[in-house]
Amino acid sequence: MADTVVEESDGQKLALRFACDDPALEAVSQWHACPGPGPVHHSLTIRNRSDQPVTIGEQPTFDLDLAGAAAMRS
Repeated sequence: MADTVVEESDGQKLALRFACDDPALEAVSQWHACPGPGPVHHSLTIRNRSDQPVTIGEQPTFDLDLAGAAAMRS
């Protein structure tokens, strides 16, 4: 992991930046939790910093287990 940034304005924001030299790629995973019970927003940005094309195949769906989430709102 290259670096992590935490921001506490407008809820909580977390950015995780990953970098690779060969191939020259950078991925930034950003999470934003608004004040209160939700929602949580996630975005992923991938930057190709090389002069070669990069192909990203189909990714499995994001699997999130929310068992007990209703109890957390109480």
